[in-house]
Amino acid sequence: MFLSYTNRIRILVILAAALSLCTAGFLLTQKKGSDLPDLQPPHVSEDGTRIRFRQDDPGLELIKVMEVSKRGNFVNVDHPAELIKIDRGMAWIESDIPESSVGKLKESEHFDIRPLLSSNELFEGQANLNTKEVDPISRNLKVKIKFRNLGERFKVGERFLLRVKEKVNYKNIILPSISVLSVEGKNYVFLETEQREFLLKEIKLGEVDEEKSIITEGLEEGDRVVSDGAILLKGLSFGF
Repeated sequence: MFLSYTNRIRILVILAAALSLCTAGFLLTQKKGSDLPDLQPPHVSEDGTRIRFRQDDPGLELIKVMEVSKRGNFVNVDHPAELIKIDRGMAWIESDIPESSVGKLKESEHFDIRPLLSSNELFEGQANLNTKEVDPISRNLKVKIKFRNLGERFKVGERFLLRVKEKVNYKNIILPSISVLSVEGKNYVFLETEQREFLLKEIKLGEVDEEKSIITEGLEEGDRVVSDGAILLKGLSFGF
């Protein structure tokens, strides 16, 4: 049965909410899945390898990107965040971070914050950690980050991306297994090549388990890999 792009987004929003995914949470606060208007699907190249979204496409909020750093030893993970407080030239954003990343947060001196709709601006923030606020079901920790908000440029409710550098103890690149797509015996990931544009890339796998996959060929330093939302891009690329 063929599903329209609008219905695919509705289904993914509902499933993501059920799994307590952060990105879908922000989308649901703005618009319920059942209230989505008819959407024009993203532009897909004839061979299905390139996908470009419109700027206001809600599907973008279901996509999270990881940046592969030098030698694959670190990856930069972008976590969705929302501005919750403004006071005297300062602003506080809140983000849900996996409990496994708490130790990495403590080791960092600062965090990069990027407005969701701006790819070129970065702000530096400081974290306020309370390890008692771990959700018993999702095992996520609510983290508050403070940064300068001169002239109160940003308002409560605006959305951001909180970048956390996470260490990887492998010689090869390691990614969440949900970012790897298998089609007809081949393995792929999607790369973010430009803002709102994604490229299908074939890769070679090493050891794989339910949570993580080791990439032995196909990725390089600086590649920005789709970690969440790859299933949406797969449907657009392969037509299902």
